[in-house]
Amino acid sequence: MGCRKYKQRLVGQAESAHLEFKIRRKDATIRHLEVFGLQSIYNSRPAVLGTLLNITERKLVEEEVKSLYRLLITAAN
Repeated sequence: MGCRKYKQRLVGQAESAHLEFKIRRKDATIRHLEVFGLQSIYNSRPAVLGTLLNITERKLVEEEVKSLYRLLITAAN
């Protein structure tokens, strides 16, 4: 899927992208990643400018907040 979207951006079919996905590292740990991509021109040629962020900590905190919220709702009932 990522390669297809990259090629679409290069030929001008898509201007930007925002993706989230998980990867498994060699040590078997899971990492959550977020990718931002933007179509651009570099040296008069089409290019894609991309940023890859490790959002693992954010995802863990989001899950903790959801868990605490469920606990709070349960305790309130």
